[in-house]
Amino acid sequence: MTTGKKKAKVFNPENTLKQKVGTGGFNTEDIEKAQGALDNNDVDFAPEARSLLEELGKATKKLADSKTPKNDMPDVLYPILQLKAQGGMFNYPAISVISADIMLFLEDVEDFDADLTKILESFHQSVKVLLDLSIKEADDKVAIQLQTEFKAVCERYLKKRNL
Repeated sequence: MTTGKKKAKVFNPENTLKQKVGTGGFNTEDIEKAQGALDNNDVDFAPEARSLLEELGKATKKLADSKTPKNDMPDVLYPILQLKAQGGMFNYPAISVISADIMLFLEDVEDFDADLTKILESFHQSVKVLLDLSIKEADDKVAIQLQTEFKAVCERYLKKRNL
């Protein structure tokens, strides 16, 4: 979805922590135990996702009313990033996929306008539909259709603004 205009800068920081603690690895049993806990978790992510959506709604409204929208954009990005990360961890990959799409889209956005508010509201509604219908898998027919339509809206927005 990126247009190639902006290139991410890669920084290779000094690995001072590694210098302090040395090299080595993790015990294989510990890794398998941790992976098992992730794979077999029974946490109900829906209430947390709804809370993050509420936070996103407030941040979107604040952004729409803001005189300095660039300063308020992190408040919008935080709940989206949490939905992306936690959706995958708590067995809602459909939410992770659509959250990743909007994150990529927002990287290309330069200014905030009313259309962007509508796109953020559309994202909010899309995630709410996934939660309401208990759609977890990214390859679900409804999830694919939501993602396809959402991507198309984002691409039209970027094309209209030559981004």
